[in-house]
Parts: sequence; structure tokens; C-alpha cells
Amino acid sequence: MSHPYYPQDLFIPDYVPNLKSQLELFLIMGGVFVCLATVFYRLGKNSGSPLKFIWFMICGLLHCGFELYYALNVGHIASQNNLLAQLWKEYAKGDSRYVIYDPSLLALEIMTIIIYGPLCFLTAYTIWIKSNKQYFFQLVVSMCHLLSCSLYFLTELPDAAHCHPAYFWGYFLSMNAPWII
Repeated sequence: MSHPYYPQDLFIPDYVPNLKSQLELFLIMGGVFVCLATVFYRLGKNSGSPLKFIWFMICGLLHCGFELYYALNVGHIASQNNLLAQLWKEYAKGDSRYVIYDPSLLALEIMTIIIYGPLCFLTAYTIWIKSNKQYFFQLVVSMCHLLSCSLYFLTELPDAAHCHPAYFWGYFLSMNAPWII
């Protein structure tokens, strides 16, 4: 069966195409992010830094939720069609390593699940209670994100074989840029 991933001859066992369109997936994710940002804004509005609180809470959820799904289903995402699998398959158009088993990518994701996610929640908590420790934790988490994004890019960029040319900028680079900037 043909697939939309690069390289085009990549063997993806049991691949099934997404049931939802790219637009539907974007609208669902956008709605989820708006709802989460609203809830976290209400929780963190008295923290003095509600936007930072929102950022670290959403990062924690992405690391401990969305990325955990990847780690638990690595090697099987291509054959699934639940919402999270479809989101990963859409993202994989920019990096097809997410629809196959790639040990270096799995190691990076496990690191973000076990270390970065909980650190993001801890950072959000220190922001929420207005602790001076928030600055230390922000620095640590930011350096961790910079490290993992650098490793992520360095493991793919030398040949960019797993990047669809049209999705390279939109997914691979742009969706990871917030953790670098």
C-alpha cells in the first residue's frame, strides 16, 4: 500500500491512511489547545506569570501525554486510527521516523516523558506559588528542551531522508521551534 511518507519506498507494515483530514486534525488540536490554555489561564492568572504557567503546563501535558502515547505504541502507530495515532501519522509527514521503529527517536521521547514532562509540571507549580525557584527550573527545563531539540534535529538533518519536502518546514522545523526560541 502506498503512503505519504519519505522516503517513498519506506516499508511501513500494516499502514492504514488517516480517516480525518489534515484540516480536521488541526481544528481538533487547535480546539484542545484553546480549551487547555483557557483552563490553565484561569488557574494561573494570579501567579503573576499566567502565560509562562500555561506554557509549562501544556509542555508537561504534551510530554507526559501525547509523547507517552507514541512511546507505548511505537512501531504500531501506522496501523492505528484513533485520534492520537492519526495526529502522530500527520506529524510523521514531516518526519517518518514516527511511523516506524527508530531507537534513537524513542530514546529521546522517553527522556522527555520521564524527565522533561515532570520538570515542566514542577516549573508550572513554582510559577503558580510565585516561588523564586521558578527561575532555576525554567532555566533547567529550557536547557533540557534545547538539548533534546538539538539531538532531534541532528539525528535527522544530515540526510533528511525521513522528511517530506513540503512538510519539512511546517512540521519538522516549525512545530519544534517554540522549544528552541
